[in-house]
Formats: sequence, C-alpha cells, structure tokens
Amino acid sequence: MTGSSLPLRMRTGIAHDPVSLFCCSTVPTHAPTLLTCPRSRSWRRAPSWMNASGRAKHTRLHELGELVWPAPVPGGLQAATEDDVELLMEWFGAFMGDADEQAGRPRGASAHEAPDRAEMLRRLRTGRLWFWITEAGERVHLTNASPPSFGVARVGPVYTPPAQRGRGWASNAVAEISRRIQAEGARVCLFTDQANPTSNKIYAALGYHPVADMANLVIAR
Repeated sequence: MTGSSLPLRMRTGIAHDPVSLFCCSTVPTHAPTLLTCPRSRSWRRAPSWMNASGRAKHTRLHELGELVWPAPVPGGLQAATEDDVELLMEWFGAFMGDADEQAGRPRGASAHEAPDRAEMLRRLRTGRLWFWITEAGERVHLTNASPPSFGVARVGPVYTPPAQRGRGWASNAVAEISRRIQAEGARVCLFTDQANPTSNKIYAALGYHPVADMANLVIAR
C-alpha cells in the first residue's frame, strides 16, 4: 500500500480453516481503501460506511499440496539485498502494470497495491525476496514470500521481465521457494488473478490447488 492508501484487509488464514477471515480494524478516511475477502461475502461483509463507488479485481487463493517439480533450468536463487532496492521498486511497479494488461485491465489500475520504498526495505530485511540468477550472473526473475503467520506463508509477487518469459525461471523459483517454506514446517499459499489464465495454469502444474475465490475491492471515497 502506498501514499495515503489505508490498508483495510480481511485476510484469509488457511492454517485451520481455508476461508476463515482475520480482519484488521480501521477508521474510514477519504483515501482509497483495499478490502480483500471471499467473493460471496465481499459486499455483505463490507462496513456500512462503504457506500461509495468502488472496483473489484477477482483473485483466487491456492494452497500447495504435493510439490511437482518443473523441468530444471540453469541458475539458482539468490536473496536480494538493500543494494537491490531500486531494481526491486522498478520490477514491483512493472509487475503491477503487466498484470493489469495481461488481465485485460488498463495499465496502472492496480498501482495502489505497489509497496513504497519503506515497505520494500522492510520486506528486504525479512530475507524473503529472491532473484533467479543465471549462470552468467544475470537477474532474470523475482519472487517474494511472506514470513509464516498462523503456520502459513504466502508466495508473491512473482515477476519475470517480458524478455525473459517462457524460459521456466518463474516455475523453478516458485518451486524452490515453496519447497523451502514447506521444509520450515509451514503451509504455502498464493493468489492468482482469475483473469490471467497463464499464471493459474503454471501454479496448478506445480501442485497448487484452488481454495477460495476472492475479490479485491478498491473503495474510492
């Protein structure tokens, strides 16, 4: 969340119940607000003050069952450092724009979801941002994962620059990161955009299965 955006989130916790919601309370403001919740409950559970206009992006929550390894590719994971913050900011911004285009939305429609610099540095300090590095030392892919919470870790965003797509970098990075999370004793989940069939297909091939359909509601007050 960036700028004056206020993070109101109804988070899905799959440690005990795949669709149980963990809500963080907030006070309404005039800033855009992001609400994430199961689609069937989206508007019914929204607070009464959310009577202004809004827009929705439909996502799907997946959990990893048994990991299915993709065809191997050269290179490996390397943890990002604070020296990489500028590239990370660039790629996170590009991820949001590319995801919009791939889903048929105007580029920039999801820009409010990009982390600001302070948030990016916080993520870096968790040690859970990785590049896929080729044997030539080139950064060709980025995957983020959250620290486990309630026994569950979330993978994403997952971004490959356009010139590097279709080479297996993302599949191998997500597979290895998912393996590491499971080795820590946590369950692994991720979200996909329902309007992007490519990402849904890739994760299904790795062993992720759908848990719940969600809606990201952006409330413009």
